[in-house]
Amino acid sequence: MAQDISRSEVQQMYADRCVHLVDVSPAKAYRACHLPAAINIPIESEFDEQVQRRLPHKHLHVVVYSLDAECRASPIAALRMRALGYAHVYRYEAGKADWISAGLPFELGADKAAD
Repeated sequence: MAQDISRSEVQQMYADRCVHLVDVSPAKAYRACHLPAAINIPIESEFDEQVQRRLPHKHLHVVVYSLDAECRASPIAALRMRALGYAHVYRYEAGKADWISAGLPFELGADKAAD
C-alpha cells in the first residue's frame, strides 16, 4: 500500500529534490495546472507502460496526486505502481486543490518531458 503524505511533506521532499511528482489527471487537467516539475501520466491511458518507461528505476521516491481527495485516480495509480514493484510510492491525497488553496506555486502547460 502507498503511504499518504501531507502537503508539507510533499513540499519538503520537493525542496530536497528527492522525489518525482506524478500528476495522474487527464492531460487537459494537467495542462490547466500542476505542481512544479510534475510529469503527467494519466491513469486512463496505458498507465503501467508509461510509468515504467518514464520512471524506469523502481527505487525512486514518487508522489502521485490528482485533483483532490474525492478523485480516485491517485489511489489507483499508487496501487498499480506498487504492483509493478515501485518501492517508495506516496500519495498526496489532498492533491493540487490543496496545494493551490495554500497559495503555493504551480505550473501551466504541457508536459515537456513527454515524448
